Amino acid sequence: MNTPSNNETCLFISGEELGELISPLLRDGRCCRFVSGGSSMLPFIRNRDCITIAPLKGQTPAMGDVLAYFHPVSSTVIVHRVIGKKKGSFLMKGDNCRSPDGVISPDHICGILVKIERGSRTIGLGMGLEKKVIALMSRHDPLMRLVIALLKVKNRLITKR
Repeated sequence: MNTPSNNETCLFISGEELGELISPLLRDGRCCRFVSGGSSMLPFIRNRDCITIAPLKGQTPAMGDVLAYFHPVSSTVIVHRVIGKKKGSFLMKGDNCRSPDGVISPDHICGILVKIERGSRTIGLGMGLEKKVIALMSRHDPLMRLVIALLKVKNRLITKR
């Protein structure tokens, strides 16, 4: 886990408060770095990983990309994966969730995941094909659960070394 230096402060805030903080920065073209909370993206993003979200800058998100978006009802910031596209909108789902979040319009998307830090290591985001395969498997819950279980075992073995 990253520990703050003398001039950094760790704040634990709600998803709605996070949205209020990062929206203006992303609109101004700046990246936002914060500590993740929850387990919806396990095993790829873990609780308390440090993640960096960048503005889209006109690019269209692709299948498998991990996006930060405002939930249309609660206005909280959610970081989940694109598992499908529908009429210009995106079907979103957490890798460790049983059901999709629903179809999210581009107006609700605030940025794209560009970096995951776990302790002193940077975690790979996966390449284009790898992200698409994860997104496709995520649509079929039993298969994704098997993959997640295998990755958790692999991560435990790596951590023990």
